Amino acid sequence: MQSIIVIVCLGLLLWVEPASGETVRPLKVGIHEDVRPLTKRQVEQILERASTLLKDRNGCPVTFKLDGRIETFGSAPKDINDASDLEAVHRVVADVKVVRTINFCKGRPPFVGCAWRPKSRPKTMVVTRRLRNITHIVWAHEFGHTMGLPHRAARDQERALMTPCNIRLSNVIINRDECRCFREGPEGCRIPDRDIACPRGRR
Repeated sequence: MQSIIVIVCLGLLLWVEPASGETVRPLKVGIHEDVRPLTKRQVEQILERASTLLKDRNGCPVTFKLDGRIETFGSAPKDINDASDLEAVHRVVADVKVVRTINFCKGRPPFVGCAWRPKSRPKTMVVTRRLRNITHIVWAHEFGHTMGLPHRAARDQERALMTPCNIRLSNVIINRDECRCFREGPEGCRIPDRDIACPRGRR
């Protein structure tokens, strides 16, 4: 009887342990040379707040870390106005690219962030410095797209991080499947990439 209890307990431990392990996501950050720079501390604070959103608010053990120093780039436009501008910025070697404005992406402008890239190429995060009080939410949202997350369905988007509407301070909730995508990346993300738009009358 005791050995059966031990086996059952060990089985429970083996099931629980993978969920408690932390996933660390190192991100290389690049800022256009004509955009007012972010300091290392500012970037670290954005990443810390994005990590807190996932870990403390949602119980999803993902931590974002700055990978190396913040680089600058001038090989791509600071203002994204069409598909060629967006593609040029995607090609910059960094996970997060900070530009001045994003006037072209999937959906209706203006945009504070964009991870969309046509033709199934690897996605990267393109963001602006607008809406500073929710920068961490924007970065977490766009990172979710790079991991394979689509926008949340309209019926369940009011407080969802992956809302298709304008991001607000209240958009902080992810579900278990979305957490799996944040942790496992595109290879482990099994949520269909649906083309969901913000409902009429909302932005």
